[in-house]
Amino acid sequence: MRKKTAVAEIKLSLNEKLGINFESYRNPELNRRIANLIVFPQYAFKILALPIGIFMLLHLILAGFLYSNNGLWSSLIFLSLGVVFCLGNGTLYGIIRLLNVISKDVKSIFAESINITRIMLNDIKGRAENLKSDIQLPSLFDIVYGVLFVVIVPIVTDIAQRKIPIIGKWLSARIESIVTASLRGLEGILNNSKFIDKMVGSTEDKVSNCADTGNHLLDASVGKISDIIDGTCRKATKPIKIFFAFTSFIYFGLFCLIVLF
Repeated sequence: MRKKTAVAEIKLSLNEKLGINFESYRNPELNRRIANLIVFPQYAFKILALPIGIFMLLHLILAGFLYSNNGLWSSLIFLSLGVVFCLGNGTLYGIIRLLNVISKDVKSIFAESINITRIMLNDIKGRAENLKSDIQLPSLFDIVYGVLFVVIVPIVTDIAQRKIPIIGKWLSARIESIVTASLRGLEGILNNSKFIDKMVGSTEDKVSNCADTGNHLLDASVGKISDIIDGTCRKATKPIKIFFAFTSFIYFGLFCLIVLF
């Protein structure tokens, strides 16, 4: 709810102050470009299903070993008790792999958002002579925030939910959380509000300086985006990896226990 409120405020602020309408930057060409950039919709089911299939095969192999060495009942007990952990481990490992693929897509999303932000900064620069002299210019962070959550992320969400009906909503929520956390990591670079407050001169000079500074800050952010997104995805997968290790320990512990007894 807080994010929706922030997005609505940024949309209203830029529209009223600068005449910038975020929705005008969403067009069929951008939709096609983003659809070509992101790859996870093509591989999501395969990435999730393959580990589950491998773990199930391993489960059957271990059950066969118990059958040949410990007898039918040991094999049946392991099959029935271990299948939940087996399916769970396969799913967890698939999610870890999928998040790694999504991290690459998030990098593409940020790259596209930077391109649109540059276009928007040039559009703002072109409107300078029509703006009020006492206008409060927005920070670059607010502009990038608006581009991501008004223009880019809704397109990604729509693609995910159309192409992956069952888990598309869950995946789009994960992407949005990674984008949000990654953008938070860039706030120190993109927040140029202090520079804007110190600017002097005519409105045209202020707008021109703001746009030029914004482009320089975008250049500075490009080299850091990849590392920030990778770090965000590592944080996102860490609890999943811990839980995967825990359930794997229980699964193989169950196998060893049945073998011994």
